[in-house]
Amino acid sequence: MDLYLQESKRFPAKGTIVESKANANLCGMTSAFNIINDQVTVRTEDGFTFRLPLDELKLSKKKLKIEHEEEELPPELKDQKDISG
Repeated sequence: MDLYLQESKRFPAKGTIVESKANANLCGMTSAFNIINDQVTVRTEDGFTFRLPLDELKLSKKKLKIEHEEEELPPELKDQKDISG
């Protein structure tokens, strides 16, 4: 678990606006990441998703109109406090 938490700090937080280093037109909001594959899933303004390796992403200063979708938690987890801190 400690290794997972340590590795996850290398990734942008969900909801961060990023773009491809190779193609600035490939931009969107981070929606997930895969630590094992070192990839980030990005959702575009028009709802498409794509994955890019972490080292091919950079933070973007673009303003996008993407609503952040909150993940629905199971009822037994909704009242738990975040201790990841």
